[in-house]
Amino acid sequence: MEQVATGNSNLVSKESSEDTNESEHNSASKLKCGKNKLRASSDCEESGGSDNGNMPVTLSTPLNQLKYRSTSAINVTRSISSKSYIESDTDESTKQFAFKSYSRQQKLTLLCLALIHFGVYLSMSIIAPFFPMEAGMKGMSLSVTGYVFSSYALVMVLASPFMGTMLAAAGVKFTLISGIFLASGCNILFGALNYINDCTVFTIFCFVLRSIEALGATAFFTGAWTTIAEVFPDDVSYVFGLMETFVGLGMSAGPALGGALYSLGGYELPFYSLGAFMMATVPVCLIVLPDPQTTKNNNESQSSSLLRLIRIPAVLIVSLVVTVLCGIWGFLDPTLAPHLSDFGVTPETTGILFLLMAATYSITCPIVGRIGDKWNCKYTMMCIGSILTAGCLILMGPSVILPCIQNDMSLNTLAVLLLGITLGIGVIPTFQAMLDAAYEGGFEDNTITYGLVSSVFSATSSLGEFLGPSVGGVLFEYYSFDFASTCVAITTATTAVIVGISMFFRKNKADTRSEFSASIVSKSRKLSRTSLSDSGIYGSNGRTPLMSSSI
Repeated sequence: MEQVATGNSNLVSKESSEDTNESEHNSASKLKCGKNKLRASSDCEESGGSDNGNMPVTLSTPLNQLKYRSTSAINVTRSISSKSYIESDTDESTKQFAFKSYSRQQKLTLLCLALIHFGVYLSMSIIAPFFPMEAGMKGMSLSVTGYVFSSYALVMVLASPFMGTMLAAAGVKFTLISGIFLASGCNILFGALNYINDCTVFTIFCFVLRSIEALGATAFFTGAWTTIAEVFPDDVSYVFGLMETFVGLGMSAGPALGGALYSLGGYELPFYSLGAFMMATVPVCLIVLPDPQTTKNNNESQSSSLLRLIRIPAVLIVSLVVTVLCGIWGFLDPTLAPHLSDFGVTPETTGILFLLMAATYSITCPIVGRIGDKWNCKYTMMCIGSILTAGCLILMGPSVILPCIQNDMSLNTLAVLLLGITLGIGVIPTFQAMLDAAYEGGFEDNTITYGLVSSVFSATSSLGEFLGPSVGGVLFEYYSFDFASTCVAITTATTAVIVGISMFFRKNKADTRSEFSASIVSKSRKLSRTSLSDSGIYGSNGRTPLMSSSI
């Protein structure tokens, strides 16, 4: 009782200008400030001392309701437990994905990025209906024409790893807009190649312009995906799915629009029209898009190392999924039309099938993104999507392992339509999964990390787009379509098995981390009471002065 009296007399002497109720209120504020210092590792400078929104910290507050909100605390908990497993008192199932819930800046950013995604993939696919014929008229062989097409993806593979460095040095907005400017300028110049009659010069300029256009597309995608992670941190998969919807629209509408413009105005009109459209989006981006800060601290270059990122096992697994699934799109480009020619299918009908596959993919993407963000089942969706994709490829042959199934047009049509859905299920969760893997590997939640992840994602997807037609064309030429589809299906199923195994180890690792994290928190709280006792916030008996005065 003497210690209690002494504690109270000290409080009165320090706050002699205030009454007893104000002294008790200040003591409670000190208590809350001290607890906030413990769990947030940051200075509690505001008078209220609490940063928990509407949940005040009281003496009866359960320990599992305390939040870790400061940057340093987030980094500490991520090193102990992955971002996916940090529990919060917020119910994730109550997230709102409605477009109307976004701010005006978010809506404008979303619309601007969607428009440019559509335009970039439109420019990638618009040359398909007429360029091989025009190039052949100038003396370019069909194989060289194929190299002109595949060089786009190859340049993206080689350039993507360097875009994270450029993004950190030049900024997100500059990287994105410079990419649009390069791509649109190359489209306009590509139309002027019609005035070159020498085959060698024509071929050289085709490779040069196509490569620079791919470089611009790489810069755009790196900046765009970084912007998505920055502006929509809670809805990355959902917004990524929306962007993939416009990707599918651009890829499917490109050949049709290119053929129509070629019929109206010849070789130049498709390139001039699309180049002008893309160039017109540059001032819109300058006005609308935000410019996330990329200022680095002293440890940023070490923590945001690209080499360190690609050494993370989860990043390698997700990269494998992206490469395999994106490669399936390219696999069908040179092989589906010859395969369906046995049924007397015209090129127009084959184009409609590609259009329908892109349509089902576009419809599926935002739905899958919403499910992935709401229920946090990214690895499960990747595994299921890969398995279902393998099944579609087996039916499309049909595979040599299913000799009892007869090859007919209806079966191939069904497989193509389902393939758009299954690819959406497998591909859409990958970007968020790769981002979470970076957090688990100790990377900070900042723009630099977003840029690095975007670079790796762009490189792996482009690698799949390059390997798909290359490997598929060789297998089809030397063997058959059913053999080629079976090989791709086995590769996809193997990827699903690898993802499933990783899910098993991640679950066990998560349980271990949860126990370890709980032990660390318990020890930290014991240390905190000793520290706060020494500082006068807790008494020598473990009680606060406010508690002692009420006994």
